[in-house]
Amino acid sequence: KNISAVPGQIVSLPCRLPNNKPAVVVQWTRPDLEPEYVLLFRDEQPDPENQHPSFRKRVELQDRRMEDGDVSLLLSNVTTNDTGTYECRVFQREATGRKRRTLTSDPIWTVFLDVAPPTDPQPSSSGSNVLHGLKCPSALMIVIIVYFRPDLEPEYVLLFRDEQPDPENQHPSFRKRVELQDRRMEDGDVSLLLSNVTTNDTGTYECRLFTKINDGENICKTTPLM
Repeated sequence: KNISAVPGQIVSLPCRLPNNKPAVVVQWTRPDLEPEYVLLFRDEQPDPENQHPSFRKRVELQDRRMEDGDVSLLLSNVTTNDTGTYECRVFQREATGRKRRTLTSDPIWTVFLDVAPPTDPQPSSSGSNVLHGLKCPSALMIVIIVYFRPDLEPEYVLLFRDEQPDPENQHPSFRKRVELQDRRMEDGDVSLLLSNVTTNDTGTYECRLFTKINDGENICKTTPLM
């Protein structure tokens, strides 16, 4: 799979487990680097030992719970130096509960990331996974997040409440393509992950927050997708 990005973006490099066996270790590497480790995730947390220094504090799993076998990698603040081929390997637990002795010798997923400075404004490349970072000012607790595009009917891109997405009234073009970057919203992060971007996604996206402390509403605008 090929993914294109411009410097400063956060990108999602997709990878999914080939079966329903739980992953004990997830390893992302770039073979052209020394050391080659981009991310080693084990014991339910990242292990920075032997990690290439350029990726420190810039990578994490998209979903640490690995729901539905999702072991995709989030890479933030990309630069042209991040261009290269990324490989995903896993270490799984057998049905008997025993661990395999070694990581899979062959990667279960390979992604080529091309990071290049923007030239003339052009639509986002079809099929790329782009994460537009957004942190909205909030009170103590966010109870509802609404992303919408005013030019659409219905205008809802994502409605997140009761700790999960609510598909009611969602525009059909965004179904199964949008998710919060972090459902826990740590540090006020309510960024939206939009996958398989097409030219039809061009537009202005707005975020509304409903907070528990004052039942009020805060409004933030993302930059237009260009």
